[in-house]
Formats: sequence, structure tokens, C-alpha cells
Amino acid sequence: MKVKLLKLFGFVMVALFIIGCQKELQEPVKTEIIQLEETSKSIVNLSIEKQYDYVRENLKKIMTELAPLFKDQPFIHYLKTEAEKKFDGDNNILVKTILDNANYGQRANTARMKTALNAFKGIDGSNLYPQIYFPYFDTHQANNINGANSTEAIEAIEIVIYNGNEAITTLPIYKYNSENKLIETGKYANEAYAKDNQVIIISLNETVNSAGEVNPQISTRSNQNRTEAIVNFRINDLTVTDGKESWTAGASEVNMKANGTTWTHILDGNTSGPFVSIPPNLHYYSQTSYQGDEIRKIPRGEIGYPIWNINYPMNINWQVDNYYVDPIVYTYVIFEYDAWPAGVK
Repeated sequence: MKVKLLKLFGFVMVALFIIGCQKELQEPVKTEIIQLEETSKSIVNLSIEKQYDYVRENLKKIMTELAPLFKDQPFIHYLKTEAEKKFDGDNNILVKTILDNANYGQRANTARMKTALNAFKGIDGSNLYPQIYFPYFDTHQANNINGANSTEAIEAIEIVIYNGNEAITTLPIYKYNSENKLIETGKYANEAYAKDNQVIIISLNETVNSAGEVNPQISTRSNQNRTEAIVNFRINDLTVTDGKESWTAGASEVNMKANGTTWTHILDGNTSGPFVSIPPNLHYYSQTSYQGDEIRKIPRGEIGYPIWNINYPMNINWQVDNYYVDPIVYTYVIFEYDAWPAGVK
């Protein structure tokens, strides 16, 4: 991801690294379907193709279990009402939210649904949450394309399954048949098709944490009462020139990780001794935490345009009493985050 930082406030030495996620694009290959007995703990050790198969097949099971609900127009209206809230910055709703709903939860909370959802628990130490995403939601609602606000028969709903493979941008369209089975239609959707036709995408959410919740720091950051006196430096404005995200995954999750150290990168700044990392008081995450902290979700329509007044604090109350022994180097990386499975970066 190329990110242009237009203004930084600070008075100390800053080391800045900006990278883009480079994914190894591989030709799709046919592999055997991962069976349910393949546990979430072992799936991460298999090939990326098998991981994609694992995601796709379990997402298909989830949509199959939701088929009876799609017969009811109020359910479709409910999905769109929830998607309109943009609980995590995008037009989606977690399957978990549907199951927590008093009207629909009992009907969808089947044994097969639980098995499919459990397939995404404990993967590489994290829980992942399937979602239903509406691409170009606002456009379709405004234009009332494909009867967005009228009665929609279950047979008319077009579904796309996104398994995380960004190398494939044209995906098969599924529909429910009269027996509530999810079947391929022989048609395919790409981004241009999604702009003109309302489709529903079942995928894995890339924003919520292992508890299925939005990080409180993200949801409350705009309301934090921080003054210029305590914010040592910040990202004031930024421009993202390349979203590094598939159209099936929605907005780009612009995240960061940070670390602090002494001027020599050695404990207490000595010329000899162990190398040391000193977490700054914001945005430090362990080496095994890949997600980091979300700066902003950037919708596709904002890619390439300046985004003003981000006011993202990088560090606060940074005290430097001794230049030689205190942490004066703040190293951070800005990247577009993809949830598992993301392939080789």
C-alpha cells in the first residue's frame, strides 16, 4: 500500500517504513475439498489452495443454513438495515449478529451452522467471523436496482463466496433453488457486474477482534479528548493511492504497528549489550499479532483522494529526559490488513 503522509507533528527522531502487501498470485488449481474433520488448528499448516477450499466450503454451509430465512422479505430488509449501520465502517453484518437476533437466531442456529462457524475458531490463535457484505450498497439502495426495496424472491438473490483469494477477481454466482440448496448459476460476477447488479457476498470479516467486536480504540478514537499539548506527533492527513484490496472484501483496512527503541537500538543506549524494543504507549503489538491497530477503513470511492483531518495520534506523553538512554526512535509500518487466509505476503 502506498500511503502519503501529509503532515506529522513531533520533536524526536522518527524512523518510517511504508510497505505494500505483496501477495503471491498463483494460478487456481483443483484440490480435494477439505472435510469437516480437518480442524481449524491443522488447516493453517496445509497449502494455501486447501485453505481457500476450507473457507469456501464452510461459507457455503453457512449460506445453506440461512436459506430458509431468505424466503422471508422481512429478513432481507433486516440484513440491509443492519448493513446500513456500518458497524465496522463497511456495509456488512456478522453471521454472529443474525444468530443473536431474537427473531432469526433460533431458526438459523442449527447444528450444521455451529459446525461451520466453529471451523473458523482458534485459527492460528484467533477467532474469525463470517459476514454478509453488500458491495456498492448505497448505490443500489439509491437506484433501487434489482428491486432493492421491493419483494425479492429467494430464487432472485445472487450470492458470491469470497474465500480470501485475491488473485481471482471474477467469481461464480450462486443462487438458492426451490429446495433451498445453493447452486452455481453458470454466471460470474466481477467488480463491474457488482456495480450494476446487487449481489450478496459471504466472506470473513477483517476488522473485528477474536471476540467478534470492533476494537474500542477504533470506535471511540474520534471522541477522544486529546490536546496538542499531549500528542507528540500524529498523522494529520493521508492519501491512499492503491487500496490493495479485492472488490469482494470492501474497504481497505489501513493498519499500523509500532515500536520504540533507543538511539543505538541497545538497552539504555549503551555501545554494548542486548538489543531492545521499548513499546511506545500507543499502537504497540506483539510480534505474533499481525493485525495491529486500524488507522482508518478507506472505502473504494476514497482511494486516490486526500483524506483530511484523520488526526490519528501516534504517541502521547512521550518523555525524553536523556537522549542517550531513553527511547527516541519510533519505528512504524503502515499496511493493508487481510484476515486469514491471505497467502504469501
